[in-house]
Amino acid sequence: MIRNRSHIAALPTTTVDRHRHGATLIEVLMSLLIFSVGIVSVFALFPISILQSIRATQLTNTRIQFDNVQELVKARPELLLGARYWEPGKNYTPTDVIVPRPLGNNRFPSNNFYYQASAGTSGLTEPVWGPNSVTGTGSTPITWTRLFSYQNKYVIDPVGRLNATSFPDRFGNGSVANVGVPRLNMELDLNIPVIQQQSFREMFSLPDSWNVSIEAVPTTSSASAIDLALDVDLSGVTTNDRVVITSANGRKSVIRNLTGYTGTTLNLATPLPNDFVPESKISTVRVEVYNRRYTWMLTVNREATGGTQAQCAVFFNRGFNFDDEHVYQYNVDPLAKTVRNEVRVFWDPTVSPEPLIREGNFVFDTISCEWYRMVSLSPADPPPPPGSSGFNILLEKDFSGTHTFGDPTDNSIPEFGGLIFMPGIVHVYDL
Repeated sequence: MIRNRSHIAALPTTTVDRHRHGATLIEVLMSLLIFSVGIVSVFALFPISILQSIRATQLTNTRIQFDNVQELVKARPELLLGARYWEPGKNYTPTDVIVPRPLGNNRFPSNNFYYQASAGTSGLTEPVWGPNSVTGTGSTPITWTRLFSYQNKYVIDPVGRLNATSFPDRFGNGSVANVGVPRLNMELDLNIPVIQQQSFREMFSLPDSWNVSIEAVPTTSSASAIDLALDVDLSGVTTNDRVVITSANGRKSVIRNLTGYTGTTLNLATPLPNDFVPESKISTVRVEVYNRRYTWMLTVNREATGGTQAQCAVFFNRGFNFDDEHVYQYNVDPLAKTVRNEVRVFWDPTVSPEPLIREGNFVFDTISCEWYRMVSLSPADPPPPPGSSGFNILLEKDFSGTHTFGDPTDNSIPEFGGLIFMPGIVHVYDL
């Protein structure tokens, strides 16, 4: 049967809403992808920011340390000289070595010569120093002999000297002949009393380097001793530690050094004031360990006819390991003696520890007695001997004029030296 078209037109009709509510799966996945990329980028910034924050903290403390060093050198310039100033009316022995006193407002002596005394007493008037021996005045006139071969390159490092397991009088060790630079005994050279030597060494670290190891309430106390509870373990306490005693109201505190301990009794080096005795006047007792987080050392180069050049290297958590001061042989290739900022270092892995060679780190040259920053590394060219490892190191600056490179036209013999790759150096400053 054929329906007419009017019947079809009369049938009911429906409308379809073409506007969808929601998102397709592909759109959701694309959104998650974009969101994930953003989140990952943000998370990647956290470790970088933490490392940068640590680095900024280290550089800030390092700069504070260097500012302290500058002021210390201004107050005690003999730290850089390796000997004491001449003194009037003083008894000298034939082993005493002195340097002339500064003239006027100068910081350093009138010349860079060292003089050794004969036995006698110095006069009240300082001798007129010259390039040769001079005779002073006094009840027993002293003949001052100039030392032509006395050390002019040395390291001032009391903390490293104290903690050195071997060769405390030398900075640097290894299989290279005549390695290292003299490390002076400043406590002896400056005639520092034994009772003050610990305080002297503390000047070579940041003052706030104390960590609490024990905190307790005293059971009894006297002016020279403090008793703690029986369960307090003092086995790790040494005479290098200190005790901080806080008053009962928390408004006052005193610091005392230790002479040792007996059982759970702390023996104090100096008596407590009356307002800290007896124990009822004390709230807490803290034993603090000296943690040398930031320490420093000076490397000095004194030319006989020139000025005194010194650098201050600041360390963070210096380890004082024997291998840290290992000296590695290097040479300047005979055909490249005119290139003064590139060296070739090599070592035998079977007899030498692997050096800490990193771009941006500092390296010490035992010939020029100076620190240099490493800019870039490349494979050793020419290659090292069989069985050895090596690198070509490009330095930030040229070797100083004190470095002997030999005749640049002599291509037969390479120039050899020694490098020390010390870990833990944050920065090196020129004084």
